Parts: sequence; structure tokens; C-alpha cells
Amino acid sequence: YHYYIDWNGGIAECRPITIPGDTNTSYDVRGHALVVVEGTLSDEPFNDDQRKALMKTVVWLANKYQIPADRIKGHMDYAPGETDCPGEAVTNFLPEIRRKVRELQQDWGTNLQKRSLD
Repeated sequence: YHYYIDWNGGIAECRPITIPGDTNTSYDVRGHALVVVEGTLSDEPFNDDQRKALMKTVVWLANKYQIPADRIKGHMDYAPGETDCPGEAVTNFLPEIRRKVRELQQDWGTNLQKRSLD
């Protein structure tokens, strides 16, 4: 993974973005920015600090790498039947992240750095 979000919403950079991550699934991860959220989120809580950190990280990545909102997905979207990652709680939060990215991209064009993302 390229970025790691811990229980407290701390964000850490892991693998350099120029090196493909490893998801233990069959899809080609080249060109993907991989973010992992600490926990087994299919049966553990996805807390507010993690939500805020995930939103901030993904919006930042979408800005930096000009990622269209519709490309923001979980592993199970790219490798159906191979994994339940990122878990139901994160999967249910992805539409909100996509909406935020789409809104920012529409409001500010493709250069999201014109405004604060907080």
C-alpha cells in the first residue's frame, strides 16, 4: 500500500507511489494509488477519525494525480469474488468520497489546489 490510515486517523506514507502496491488479488495494480485503513472493517468499527483521514487522503490523491471520481473504488470492485476488502463500512463511504471529489473538480476545475481541502 502507498498510504496507511491508523485507528486514530493518522496518515502514513508507506510504499513510494512509483512502485506498484500489492493487494493479494489478481487485478493489475499499476496506476493505482492504494490506501489501507487499519482494522478488519467488515466486522470492526470504521470510526470518524478514520473517515476524515480517508476523505482527506483520497481527495488529495485525486487532486494530485487528476483521478476522476468514478475511478475511486475498493479492491472488491476490481477483483470481485476474491476479497471483501475494504469492508462494508468503507464501501458504503466511497460514494460520499466520490461525490466530494466530483464536487471539488466541478467547482474548481481540475486544479483543486485553488482552495483548502480541509
